[in-house]
Amino acid sequence: MNPERYLPRSLPASLKGLTSLALDLRWNWNHSADELWQMVDPELWQDTGDPWLILETIS
Repeated sequence: MNPERYLPRSLPASLKGLTSLALDLRWNWNHSADELWQMVDPELWQDTGDPWLILETIS
């Protein structure tokens, strides 16, 4: 499965590793990556808690 095909645009090479992290369902019960997602988009993370949505809106 290539999860990047579901993103609306290509991510920069330096951010491509976030795709796997966003789709790792362990984030549902293991919140060790929460701080990372909050740094990327604090408001969206607070509103949704959805790492995939954050990747879709990254600019």
